[in-house]
Amino acid sequence: MVRSALCHPFRLCRTAGAYRANGRELMQIGTSRGHRPRLAYWVIAVVGMTLTAFVDTAAAQTPRLNVFNENALEGDDIVFKVLLSRSSNQSVTVQYTTADGADRLNSNVNAQSGRDFTAASGTLTFAPGETGKTVRVSTTEDRAYEWNEIFYLRLSSPTNARLGRSTATGTVDNDDSPPTVSVSDGSATEGDEVQFKVSLSAPTGRSVYVDLKPEVGTGDTAKPLDDFDDRGLEFAMAGGTDQEPISFTARVATVDDDIDEQDETFTVRLSNPRGLVLGDATATGTIVDDDDGTPPPPKDLPTVRILVDPNVAEGRWMTFYMTLSKRSDRQVSVQYATSSGTAQSGTDFVPASGLLTFPAGDTGEVLYVKTTRDSVDEGNETFTLTLSSPIHATLGKATATATITEADTDVDGSPFVEVEASTDATEGKPVTFTVRLSAPGKKQATVQYEAQGRACGVIVVNGKASACRVAKSGVDYVATSGTLTFAPSETEKTVSVPTIDDAEYEGKEYLKLKLSNPTNAAFRTLRTGNGSRLVEAGILDDDPAPVASFASQASSVRENAGTHNVTINLSSAQSAAITLNYTEEGGTATHGFDYGLLSGEVSVPAGATTATIPVRSSTTAWTTAARPSS
Repeated sequence: MVRSALCHPFRLCRTAGAYRANGRELMQIGTSRGHRPRLAYWVIAVVGMTLTAFVDTAAAQTPRLNVFNENALEGDDIVFKVLLSRSSNQSVTVQYTTADGADRLNSNVNAQSGRDFTAASGTLTFAPGETGKTVRVSTTEDRAYEWNEIFYLRLSSPTNARLGRSTATGTVDNDDSPPTVSVSDGSATEGDEVQFKVSLSAPTGRSVYVDLKPEVGTGDTAKPLDDFDDRGLEFAMAGGTDQEPISFTARVATVDDDIDEQDETFTVRLSNPRGLVLGDATATGTIVDDDDGTPPPPKDLPTVRILVDPNVAEGRWMTFYMTLSKRSDRQVSVQYATSSGTAQSGTDFVPASGLLTFPAGDTGEVLYVKTTRDSVDEGNETFTLTLSSPIHATLGKATATATITEADTDVDGSPFVEVEASTDATEGKPVTFTVRLSAPGKKQATVQYEAQGRACGVIVVNGKASACRVAKSGVDYVATSGTLTFAPSETEKTVSVPTIDDAEYEGKEYLKLKLSNPTNAAFRTLRTGNGSRLVEAGILDDDPAPVASFASQASSVRENAGTHNVTINLSSAQSAAITLNYTEEGGTATHGFDYGLLSGEVSVPAGATTATIPVRSSTTAWTTAARPSS
């Protein structure tokens, strides 16, 4: 053993990893001259090893402080438990403080101090032997229908202990029900908009939706298109308002006519609520007549205007949309003419002029102007369309600037994105949609997509049973959505939608692919002169059609017995109504004298397997054995 230069031959030495007391002497070994120092070195090694083990064991026995997740209904206290991993013979302290929620994916779940809970901070002191403490945080009761919200309790600066789990999540559980949505009555003079107030019964912290549709209800006298606009609307109300209920105004346009008539009414109906409960779901709109039988003054004439300034790629048709501010019971006409700008008439576009006519009751017309494709790199060019000399109308926006772009892109250079094509598939196999950019982009482009059902009709059995209906997510196809990413210069992507094989005869079902939220790309609109066309895919049925037959091939009834019902059986129930045509076949009984039956139609309701055909008997007994014609 080599002796350290710091060691005295007859004193205990400080060795690496042993007790470091800055040179303090631990013990003096009594000896006399002549004792060999080897014994002293051996004692030093053993004592050093013992002291090192003592220090390491002490550190491992320091207790840890842990705090745990808790939750409570809004308005109640959240009580966090702070526990020591083991008891200590010393007093232990730790500081605590609350912090607002910080979820980056959904900011709606982040609780805020002062709004959702009361901030708290302080110091916890554990007496010797004590292992548990609590921190109580008050939460705030509100009326908003919202997400469960989170905040944090954090521990710091412990004494005589170490931090283990130093952060806990407190969850404030929502205890409010979805608000009720209602609509109230409205009225307006014909030609003006009828305003309906749509309101929620309570605030909401979530995004909610409801549809509104104008229609003719029981007792209403107004007619769609003739008196009011019957197009349906979807209303989306963004969440985040925690104090006041949301309300907004729905507007329905009415038609000003020259007919002296009574005030007319129509109905608006709320439906398909998402995140809401329907309350007063219908309201009455009253159209107040303003006619006394005299022709309308000029101020009551409709206004004709160009809707937007369009743009298309060179070589395509430029589309101008003209509208009337309201319907007229007289024919409206207006002169139009194109003129050159940076685009030259006859070189960059085909000149156009003439008379545009709106038939009585019409409010929209379209005008097309052909542009010319060339090989010259000349940038975007413009020309003008001008309206003039209206008849039975006044002029609104009378000029439009049309832009001819160099490539098939929007005016900012972004390519257009749309669903280009689709393929049908037998149920159980995937249908596919092709999504295409109109031109290669210089930047990465993205667009979100979602498969949705597309309605086309009802089941009809006519000779050979067939069907056509909307495909349902989770029933006919697997819900499919996501984001498509086009690398620079990439122009095509494919989306595959799995379909579900079932045992029910349904006929062909249709679905579409809805695109939304493009980045570095654009949708075609009225302005681009070419709205995105609908591309749908069909799910082909592989199940046999239901079989219709008489419950009995022969039946009889006494003459003058009244009405006799002939029962029709269907081999299997269907999810939509089945329509059957029937006709009589001549026997010894005479139609109109012995019985009342010729031909007709009978419907088997959805979910049912039977229906009846009423036959009225007359003066003689009869027997029939017939078959359905389809």
